[in-house]
Amino acid sequence: MLAWEFPMTSRARLLWRLLAGLESGVVAGAVMLGYIMLDALLRGSSVWGVVNLFSSNFYGPAALGGAFRKTTVAGLAWHVWLSGVMGLVISLALGPFLARPVRCAVVGALLALSWYYFVVRMLWPQWNPLALRQPFPGLLFAHLIFGVAMGAYPRFLAQLRES
Repeated sequence: MLAWEFPMTSRARLLWRLLAGLESGVVAGAVMLGYIMLDALLRGSSVWGVVNLFSSNFYGPAALGGAFRKTTVAGLAWHVWLSGVMGLVISLALGPFLARPVRCAVVGALLALSWYYFVVRMLWPQWNPLALRQPFPGLLFAHLIFGVAMGAYPRFLAQLRES
């Protein structure tokens, strides 16, 4: 009997949901980061400005600035990690409900906007006062784009189950 012929246990289904959530969260985070960089170009700012703002959580004011530097890697890593965690949370909490891409995109957008207002606007400035420098409409739309990009979750889940 081959491995894929075994019946799918609830533990295996949960694992597939988590892996698909992680994958779709990281991909949605990459799409979000692309939009953040495009928005920075359109505003006439540095494409690394928001990423350096992320890295200021770890390095303080020394991380701010427009150039790519060693501290920028920490901001990129923070963004990828947080995007993956958000994908995991969305897939864990709503995995069976999110069987259709459109439904997943709508729920993802609502959760991402809730995350933006609760964490980014309210809690982050309490933790890191430098976060008050965030570009308001750009980061709001970036979170919306993240949520919509989570609509790829059902496709990632189907691909994982097929392989």
